[in-house]
Amino acid sequence: AAQVVATKIMMGLIEDIKSNKKCELNPLYIEAYGKILKDSSIDAAFKALSMGIPSEDLIHQEQAEILYPETEAARDFIKKTLANTYHQELMALYSSVNSTGEYMLDAKSMGERHLKTRCLDMLSYVDGEMYKKLPLEQFLSAGNMTDEIGALSNLVHADSAFKEEATKAFYEKWKHETLVMQKWLTVQASARHDSVYETVLKLEHD
Repeated sequence: AAQVVATKIMMGLIEDIKSNKKCELNPLYIEAYGKILKDSSIDAAFKALSMGIPSEDLIHQEQAEILYPETEAARDFIKKTLANTYHQELMALYSSVNSTGEYMLDAKSMGERHLKTRCLDMLSYVDGEMYKKLPLEQFLSAGNMTDEIGALSNLVHADSAFKEEATKAFYEKWKHETLVMQKWLTVQASARHDSVYETVLKLEHD
């Protein structure tokens, strides 16, 4: 249900952007998002799912004419608005599932890792420098691949000042593991900033 509502809201924002209208996020949606963050009765996996913003691919399926820049702008606007409104709650939630204990494959632990990655992604949209080093800290301290690749993806996709440091460190650590290096390549190739094409060409020769 949350995804259906979010999709309708995003479609409206896309039309506003296309028409050069000022974007405003529905206050009821903002309030509902905050309730999801604060509700301790929701398990980690379902909370992470509920916090998700519809992907661009999903939105494009709803469009008669594919509007790439407008869709990206609408999605970024939603995430930035929610992140700046609830950054303290997001950080508290992140900290609550930021376990450095033994790696577990049970449903609860997997859900918590998913939620941790979701919170990290949202915090990257907060204005200012408050959380800019958080993904690097997670990357350097990661004890499992989910946390490590999640932090690397965050740094690369946010075009962080620390992305070069992280991508080089990941390469040196995992360059002899083919399957892991495929993840490394995917992270860089799926980024949205303007230098991606040149980066991919360069990687082909590395």
